[in-house]
Amino acid sequence: MVRSADMLMYLDDVQYTRRDWRNRNLIMGADSPQWLTIPVKVAGQYHAKIHEIECANTTWWRSHLSSLDSVYKKYSAYNQLRQQLGPELEKAGELKFLSQVNRHINNWLFSILGINVECLSSQDFPSSSDKSERLADLCAATGADTYISGPAAQSYLDESLFHRLNLQVAWINYELLPELPEIVRASKELSIIHLLATLGTDVTIRLSTFGSARSQSVARK
Repeated sequence: MVRSADMLMYLDDVQYTRRDWRNRNLIMGADSPQWLTIPVKVAGQYHAKIHEIECANTTWWRSHLSSLDSVYKKYSAYNQLRQQLGPELEKAGELKFLSQVNRHINNWLFSILGINVECLSSQDFPSSSDKSERLADLCAATGADTYISGPAAQSYLDESLFHRLNLQVAWINYELLPELPEIVRASKELSIIHLLATLGTDVTIRLSTFGSARSQSVARK
């Protein structure tokens, strides 16, 4: 989906949700998927926004790297990736806020996947709109003319709010994905690190490049 866009907006001025995907992701485990979790300071932070959440320590990356090494060291693709992965995780560990960590890791992933996208934060675009109008307002504020979304949102997204601002809504069609290798089909919920570690960068780029409702492009006005 990110490859389809010119701009990526991090919706980080909404309430942080615990035990969610904000600070954790899944990798392959010995018998089942296992979590990699970044410890965060949430005591008393019941209404904190995502961009306000701080990491609890600066050493979490070491256990993450140890777990990744243990799981994926048998794959030659991982051993190549490991040369960059270690230093990038160490840099991420120095960052104070969870949002900063996520953006740093994503920027690294985008660079090795050849994804060129302008990354913005919703916290830089104050609004009094409710959550239904917020997405449309953010698109309009950045000068975009199309909002790209996954198919699951079709059941609740009010497209009329976008049309009112002369914005189009495009839906990613995952049926256009090339045939997936078994190691991917069997573990669709895992981090993209799983794909990079087991099949390599070239295959990951190919599998993440496919057509969408708008020819994989979001144009500016």
